[in-house]
Amino acid sequence: MASEQSLWLARRVNLEEQKKLEYLGCAPWMASILASRGGVIEDTKDPDLCRLLRQDQLTGASTVAKHLAEAILFKKHIVIVADYDADGATACAIGVAGLRAFGAWVDYVVPDRFVLGYGLSPAVVQKALELKPDIIVTVDNGISSHEGVLYAREQGIAVLITDHHLAADTLPDALAIVNPNVPVGHFDDGATAGVGVMFYVLLALRAELKNQGDSHANQVNLAQFLDRVALGTVADLVPLTANNRLLIQVGLSRMRRGLACPGIEALFQVSQRNSKRASTADLGFMLGPRLNAAGRMENMAVGIECLLASDPEQALVLAWQLNDLNQQRKSVEADMQDDALHLVPINEDSDRLAIVLKHPDWHIGVVGILASRIKERTHQPTLIFALDPAGLEYKGSGRSVPGFHMRDALSLVALRQPQTISRFGGHAMAAGVTVPVEHWSCFVETFEAVTHELWPLESRLQTLWHDGQSQALSVPQIQTLEQMVWGQGFAEPRFWGGWVLKEQKLVGSAHRQFSAWLDGQCYRGICFNQKEPLPEHFEALYCWRVNEWQGYQSVQVELCHWRYNN
Repeated sequence: MASEQSLWLARRVNLEEQKKLEYLGCAPWMASILASRGGVIEDTKDPDLCRLLRQDQLTGASTVAKHLAEAILFKKHIVIVADYDADGATACAIGVAGLRAFGAWVDYVVPDRFVLGYGLSPAVVQKALELKPDIIVTVDNGISSHEGVLYAREQGIAVLITDHHLAADTLPDALAIVNPNVPVGHFDDGATAGVGVMFYVLLALRAELKNQGDSHANQVNLAQFLDRVALGTVADLVPLTANNRLLIQVGLSRMRRGLACPGIEALFQVSQRNSKRASTADLGFMLGPRLNAAGRMENMAVGIECLLASDPEQALVLAWQLNDLNQQRKSVEADMQDDALHLVPINEDSDRLAIVLKHPDWHIGVVGILASRIKERTHQPTLIFALDPAGLEYKGSGRSVPGFHMRDALSLVALRQPQTISRFGGHAMAAGVTVPVEHWSCFVETFEAVTHELWPLESRLQTLWHDGQSQALSVPQIQTLEQMVWGQGFAEPRFWGGWVLKEQKLVGSAHRQFSAWLDGQCYRGICFNQKEPLPEHFEALYCWRVNEWQGYQSVQVELCHWRYNN
């Protein structure tokens, strides 16, 4: 149920843009949706990679490509150091597969988050040294790894950094760096995910090899990697700018045409989803969590090997392992969420703005997703911590709300009370941070003070945006919506309506199935995580869905938020 304190607002439609879209052939109902989001007619058409931002616009890409081309020529051993989330896993997979396609000698290392933690630390470099690399390439990490880069250089190992996270005031002393946010504003799409950065490096490498007269380079079809680029981009929750939407569109198109790699196809199979109808919802809510579960519960190497598998049977075995890990994650998360809800302050008059929670028994791999759940319930910046195995530090993950920049807040805490933070990094909406046990109280109070300073008053009231009242949509129209790219910063359409309940029942342990009247028409619907009965009269924000049962397709709705309607 939506908070009674939340504000429900209809998006403002740019009528001039709507008319332009209609003139170009867009249906009025679709034109209205796109015109309220800054969408373009290309969002409704087959994707064309000619519209992609060029690799030579990304500072550092050509320099990194030159070093990689030299490594291939002189048969130097490249070791990729990956991150342990879906973005890092997909970036690693296309990095390994892409470099091998160009003839490189390449292996990878992915840190165990429970032992080595995040990023290119000296300990991770030491692990990589077991493979005797000549060059280390980071993917989705490295921009804050000053000590790790220095240690690698001392061992005679060059480091190439590919990352997309925000940098500190100083950069690591790497051989070369490619990051769409370094320097800030140099690339037209700073929202590019780590896997997108690696894809651009491969584009630059192919161009460099062609310039050097390598005839084989032109035969490498880099579009084959866009299924994994799409998955990593959606799963990392980066803003879906026009460039990101195009990358995802092409990736989804390949999945629907049966061109996905065996690992992606296997993930669809264990998720009981049809890849021929692949959608961003499938990537974000089905495939992404299963891939992320490897890094949360065990080791992301399982996920990377699934994405690298060339044999469908091997890929399926690995996908089932990921599915089992995801079931474990769900169980652990449910227990942690019960604990957390008892710890969240229930006094609505409290002047505390941030939620900062810790528990000695919480699982380090699940703190991020728990932070997301608590943030969604409370609309407050949230940090969730677990105690590291040595008992010396709390390792945490934060999730933010619009108007509050999580990484900037942690940076300010580190500036004012440097002893309270061992390390941190991230984005506006998500960040990781490690706090020494002895400085916990000081960290909590400093973060709360910073939250009061940086979170504007006008952003503290939760605003839920919707697309107004909807005409009744048909199954083909809803399928058109489902085939489009929706996500962070380009929200899936949801509509407002006043409903009259007909019947309802609980399905599973926490979901509510119902039938209700809207504008004289009765629809079947589902409301997830809704144990309590719906009232007879309610208003709701909802999405259109297609329900398929025994080959028959019908219209249904999914309630996103509801509240009493008197």
